[in-house]
Amino acid sequence: MTEDHIQKRLNDLTGNDRLKQRQAYAFIKQSGDLRFVDGLIDNLITDNESLQRDCILLLGYLGSDEATPLLIHMLDNPRIETLHRDIILSLGRIGDDDAIDVLIDFLNTYVDHLLREDVIIALGYTQHHRAETALLLLHTSDNPYVRQKLADALSNFTSEATLKTLIKLLDDTDRRVRINAAKSLGEIGAIVAIPALDNALEDPEWSVRKQAVKALVQFNDDRVIEPLCFALEDSHYPIRIIAAEKLGNIGTPLAYEPLLKARSIYRNSAFDRAIAKLTGHQVRRADVDTKFLIDMLPVHPQPDGIAKTLEAIGTPEALEAVQRWRKQHGDE
Repeated sequence: MTEDHIQKRLNDLTGNDRLKQRQAYAFIKQSGDLRFVDGLIDNLITDNESLQRDCILLLGYLGSDEATPLLIHMLDNPRIETLHRDIILSLGRIGDDDAIDVLIDFLNTYVDHLLREDVIIALGYTQHHRAETALLLLHTSDNPYVRQKLADALSNFTSEATLKTLIKLLDDTDRRVRINAAKSLGEIGAIVAIPALDNALEDPEWSVRKQAVKALVQFNDDRVIEPLCFALEDSHYPIRIIAAEKLGNIGTPLAYEPLLKARSIYRNSAFDRAIAKLTGHQVRRADVDTKFLIDMLPVHPQPDGIAKTLEAIGTPEALEAVQRWRKQHGDE
C-alpha cells in the first residue's frame, strides 16, 4: 500500500461522505497498518466528536503505543467525558505498560461505576499478568455488575488462579455472572472446567444451563459425553438440541441410548439427525437398535444414511427392510 493510498483513506475518514467514512474506518481497522497512526493522532485535534471517537477506536485496534500518552492525557479533559469509555477500551487494546498502569489506577479510584466496568473489560484486553492480578481481586465485590464484567474479562487469561475464580463464579448468586463465567470457561477450553460446567447443567436458571451446554460443546474431549447426555433431558428445548447435535458429531455409541430415550419423549428431528450421524459412525450390531432403524427408515427425512447403516449391519431383517424400502421408491 502506497503513502498516497494511506492518505486517501485518511481523507475519506475525515470527509463528509458517510459511506466513504465507514469504508475507510473498516479498511483501517482491518489493515493493521501502523502508517495510519500519525494521521489518526493528528485528527484527534478536532471539535468533531464523531471523528475523534473513530480515531480513538482505530488507534486501539492498531495497537500502537505511540498513541498512549495522548489518550491518557485526554482522560484528564472533562470536556470530552463522552469519549472516556472509548479511550479506556483503546488503552486496553494497546496494552503497553503505561496503559496498564493507568487502567489499574482507575480500577481502584474511579467513582463512575459504568466507566469502572469498562476498565475491567479493558484490562482483560491487555492479557497481561499484572492486569490479571488486579482483576482477580474483584471476585468478592459486592457489586454484581463488577462481577459480571470480571467473569467476561477473565476469558482472556488461562492461569490456574483464573480458572479457579471462574469455577467459583459459576456458583455466584447473580444469574448473569454465572452465564458469563460459563461462557469464559468454554472459550478458554481448559479440561479442568468440565466437571464444573457439568454441575452448572443443574442450575435452576435455564439461561445458565444453556450457556453451560454451549461451553461444553466447544470441548473435543470424551469427558463431555456424559454431561451432554444428561442435557438431552433438560426441560428447555434449545439445550436438548445443542447437546444432541454435538453428540451426533462426536459419534460415540455411548450416546445412542440417551438419544433414543430423548427422541421417544420429545420427538424432535434434531434427535433423528444425531442418531443418523451416530449410526453412520458406529454400525456394530451391539451398538445399534435394528428394529428402531427399520421403523425409522420409511419416515425419516434423510433415509439414505439409515439404509446404508442397515446394510452395514447385515442381518436378514435389516437387509429385507432396505430391499422393501428400495422397491417402494423405485430404486431397484
